[in-house]
Amino acid sequence: MPMTADEAKAFMLAGRSIFTTRSRRTGKSYTYKVTRQDENKPWWRVGVLSGPDNQSDYTYIGSVGWDASRYPTPSFFPPKDKAPAPSAGAFKWVLDAAFTAPESFAGQVEFLHEGRCGRCTRPLTDPDSITSGYGPECRKRMGMG
Repeated sequence: MPMTADEAKAFMLAGRSIFTTRSRRTGKSYTYKVTRQDENKPWWRVGVLSGPDNQSDYTYIGSVGWDASRYPTPSFFPPKDKAPAPSAGAFKWVLDAAFTAPESFAGQVEFLHEGRCGRCTRPLTDPDSITSGYGPECRKRMGMG
């Protein structure tokens, strides 16, 4: 089930999320893996699926940094040593749209989680978990019920 902008924002930065985005205009899709490197620092590593193994074949395309107490939205930083890949531009667009244009987000992009908890990566099995993208324990820890 596609997620709303608010759901996508939380899921992207949950800590260990894997998700696919598809442009409603072009039909182009990418699968991303976004992992928080340190629970005490507001930085996430972003990779794009680049091979057949959807658990480990991810190529680094940049980082997300965000200090919510200082900045209203997170920023995406592609590597400085090479030209940004199309997948990096697409990720930046999805991130920016989710945070700055939530009213048009769902009309322009489909955001789909891959059936694993965005926080701990355990497989999701019950309907509430599949819909939300988080298992029951992680929902409690994140204050979601």
